Amino acid sequence: MPRTSAFDPRRTSNHVPSFVHTLNLPERGIDLDDSKLRDWLEILGIFGVIASLIFVGFQLKQDREIARAEMFQGRSEMVAQTMSAAAANSEAMAAWTKSAYGDPNQEIHVDGMKSPITVHEMLLGSLQTNAFFALTDNSFFQYKEGFLPEEHWRGVRSEVKNVLLTTPFFRFQAISKLDAMRPDLRQEFLDMLEETEAGTAN
Repeated sequence: MPRTSAFDPRRTSNHVPSFVHTLNLPERGIDLDDSKLRDWLEILGIFGVIASLIFVGFQLKQDREIARAEMFQGRSEMVAQTMSAAAANSEAMAAWTKSAYGDPNQEIHVDGMKSPITVHEMLLGSLQTNAFFALTDNSFFQYKEGFLPEEHWRGVRSEVKNVLLTTPFFRFQAISKLDAMRPDLRQEFLDMLEETEAGTAN
């Protein structure tokens, strides 16, 4: 009598995965060898692949958003540090003032200020406000991207409004730099300027 091989394709042509037997499908009137069952298993497998691809796509999108937020924060911090360092370099500031405006002691009148300021003071103040704007822009960007809670941005916004309300020079700088701001930040500053005109700082 010929010996039967352990592997016989004829015996496995209608093979159904062993886990399917645990479903007690025959008791439910479903034939384990039915081709429709194999079709359903293939469909389930396809759906599993699609779900995996969707998850991978979501992860890649989230990773890109995180990398973009980190890059924006790094740039903002670099701008703020550069502006602060320039303002702290008195010799460089003196040379810059003389080359751009001539007399560093020339006085400038800013609307709302009780006394005039010199050109040199104007440049120093401008650098400091630029650093402040860069950090504010970063906080607003992180908030809009969902990386900062609303409570944090509300605190930053309240602080900015208070400075706009109490410091004419800062208000003057904010208005003069509106065109250089990102569109959504510009609109936020316009809203804050309008609110401060009504005398509210919250």
